[in-house]
Amino acid sequence: MSADDTQLVAIDGRDALFYLIVRPGADTANVVLEHGGKGMSKQQAAYILRTTADKLDPAA
Repeated sequence: MSADDTQLVAIDGRDALFYLIVRPGADTANVVLEHGGKGMSKQQAAYILRTTADKLDPAA
């Protein structure tokens, strides 16, 4: 991702049960994940991520 493609995003996570931010990695084969939250277990968050992924691409 070039500097021309970069956008500023503001996230208010004060009431988020869980958040996940996916950033470009050092090369095109990797990404950097930032995640956290409160009020939800890791298992619940993983279930939501799997369900969302299935909705985005059922064949994946």
